[in-house]
Amino acid sequence: MKKLFSMIAVLLISGSTLISAQETGQFTMNMYGAYAPNLAMVDAGRGLATAFGEVFATIFTFGLYKPGSNSFARTEKQLMPLVGVQAGYQILPWLQITGDLTYDYAHQRFYRNEEDMDPEKVYTAHRLALLPGCKFTYLNKGFFHMYSSVHLGVAVRMDITNGEKDPKVLFAHELGLLGFHFGNKVYANLEIGVGSEYYGLKGGIGYWF
Repeated sequence: MKKLFSMIAVLLISGSTLISAQETGQFTMNMYGAYAPNLAMVDAGRGLATAFGEVFATIFTFGLYKPGSNSFARTEKQLMPLVGVQAGYQILPWLQITGDLTYDYAHQRFYRNEEDMDPEKVYTAHRLALLPGCKFTYLNKGFFHMYSSVHLGVAVRMDITNGEKDPKVLFAHELGLLGFHFGNKVYANLEIGVGSEYYGLKGGIGYWF
C-alpha cells in the first residue's frame, strides 16, 4: 500500500511539474479584433478640412462661394471591425518579437438628396496591413502580465469609387500604450492603443506553444 501511495505521489508530482513546465513556451499565436478607425479618421480629417476650406473660401470670395454646394445630403456606412492575427517569439523574459497581419473593410454610399433611392457615389475600401514589431513586458506576475508594444509596417488599401479601382501602399503603425495579459498556456489579452490600424481597445485570445 505504501508503494502504491508512493507511486501515485510520484506521478502527481511529475504531472504537476510537466503541466507547469508547459504553461508557457517561446512561441505564441494570438487572434484579435479591434475598432478600425482609419477610414473614420480620414473622413473626420476631410470633414474638418472641408469646413475650414469653405469658411475661408466664403471670406476670400466675398460670399460668391456657396458652402455645402458639393456636399451630400445623406451617407450610409458599413464598417467591419479590424481583425488580425499575431505571431510572437519570446527572446527575453521582458522582450517578445512579434508580427501582425490585419484586415478591415468599409463600404459607403453617398446620396445627393435626402429622398434619393440610388446613391450618386459608392465607395469601398479593403485594407490589409503587415506590421512587424516588439512587445515589452514590465510586470510579470505569472497569470497576469502588463506590457506595451510598438509595430511599424506597411498597408495596402484598395479604394473602389463607382467601380474604379485605386490601389494605395501606405505606412502603417500601431502603438500599444497599455496591455493586459491574463492566463498562461491559453490566455486572453486586452490592449489600449493608437495607430493607423486601430485606436481604443483591442482584445483577443492566444496560445503558447
